[in-house]
Amino acid sequence: MAAIDVDAVVPPADREKLQARFERGIADLPERFKPVLLHNDIRPVHLFVEPETGSLTGVIDYADATLGPAELDVFYLWLRWWRPWGAREDGDFVLASYAETRAMPTDFYRTAAFMRFITAVDRSGSTRPEVREQARAEVKAYLES
Repeated sequence: MAAIDVDAVVPPADREKLQARFERGIADLPERFKPVLLHNDIRPVHLFVEPETGSLTGVIDYADATLGPAELDVFYLWLRWWRPWGAREDGDFVLASYAETRAMPTDFYRTAAFMRFITAVDRSGSTRPEVREQARAEVKAYLES
């Protein structure tokens, strides 16, 4: 990760808030996690869905599968699904379905959101203006949440 120009990411008045969110995010990370099997590349092209019912009928391409914290697959859903395609309602449906099928620890979504925040801060230094502006908007929204 390259050095980040903090002044470009947030106005000087929000620097303390940025620092506090980093510190809180790090403090909220679980000390240990129970490894689960991760797909590591969940996206629409790897999912088979029954058109009439909307039921998931298959998942393909496990080439990137690994063990890790469950939050990573949620993070990848956001990174590879919501952000590039803007399919937020589809992603929200997947997340809601995921939460219905298993008891989620209270820190689960906070950890996934913190991963998103760190990625947005990193992308805020992009040389591509559209990526940079979107990332800065995500950082701002996270700081305001």
